[in-house]
Amino acid sequence: MQGLQQWLGKRVTISYLPAKALFLSLHVLANPDHHTSRIGRVRESSRGFKLR
Repeated sequence: MQGLQQWLGKRVTISYLPAKALFLSLHVLANPDHHTSRIGRVRESSRGFKLR
């Protein structure tokens, strides 16, 4: 497991871009129709996630 953590530490970067998040949120609010068609798939896939 230690090797995996080292590999992820070298190769995975998580960044947050507030302007991009704002743009994407406004996009969904402005035109929600094509996003609501995917709600079933999102709910099904999120069942596997465990929230802490």
